[in-house]
Amino acid sequence: YKPTGVTFPATATYHDSCSGLRELGVFVQPRALLGEVDGLTMKPLEGNDVCCGFGGTFCVKYPAISNAVVSEKAAAIERTGA
Repeated sequence: YKPTGVTFPATATYHDSCSGLRELGVFVQPRALLGEVDGLTMKPLEGNDVCCGFGGTFCVKYPAISNAVVSEKAAAIERTGA
């Protein structure tokens, strides 16, 4: 699939889905798709392969750990300037 005529003049970053990355090996595909959007500048995300702390029931069972992990993920996103 190649989007044609799609334009979005912005800066973005991408956090990989834990299960998509680890279980299915999805890495190149979303980046390739985003790379086809005219005007979109992608910034690499430090720790893109690190859990965001919010998947499944983890955030319910371990809220303190989840909040710490998601806080670091949010800080990494902010550092990209996206």
